[in-house]
Amino acid sequence: METRNIRLVVATMGEDHSSETLEAPTLDSLTDALSDLYARLGCEASSREVKAEVVGSAIGIYSEDPEASPEAVAAELWDKLIRSTRPGA
Repeated sequence: METRNIRLVVATMGEDHSSETLEAPTLDSLTDALSDLYARLGCEASSREVKAEVVGSAIGIYSEDPEASPEAVAAELWDKLIRSTRPGA
């Protein structure tokens, strides 16, 4: 993936939310950041929405399965980010 800053946003059904911006993220840093955000919010798996935004663009990607583990959600978002930021995508 082209080096870009990614803003992760995790929201709960109770309207609490937390975000973190990653510079030149990797799959590992995305996974770690999601784990940290989940812990920070203390949210249960069934009560969250997860979104990755490419900073400085209109690209915003939601997880289709936010109840999955941080590893699974990060892998899903990573794949979608790669496809959405590929030239000509």
